[in-house]
Amino acid sequence: MTIRKQAGAAALTALAVAMMGGLPLVAQEPAAPKTTTPARTKQDQSHRVPPYFGQVGLTHEQRAKIYGIQEKHAEKIEALEKQIAEERARMLAECEGVLTDVQKKLVENLRGARAKTASKTADAPKASN
Repeated sequence: MTIRKQAGAAALTALAVAMMGGLPLVAQEPAAPKTTTPARTKQDQSHRVPPYFGQVGLTHEQRAKIYGIQEKHAEKIEALEKQIAEERARMLAECEGVLTDVQKKLVENLRGARAKTASKTADAPKASN
């Protein structure tokens, strides 16, 4: 048997073990969609200039105008980001609808394992230099 066939057979065996209950199956809510940028407070948004603007010698008046422009657009951008998150959640739910029950449980297991790994990483003490 070639190495490629052995690897394929091992993968099929692992899948069969998982389907037969060899791995614990954990029920879990679908993960919330990740946002690409951290949520900012209104003050954060209104008191920061766009990248590189702070390096070109803005006057106080220019900064004030920029802050006003950002405030004017912030609410609309926030609403659009919320719509994007909702649409991504609907897309994920629709994609999950294509999976079989066994596949859904395997995906839930993978999400649970990922969450455990992430929480262990977050809980680990930071190394000091």
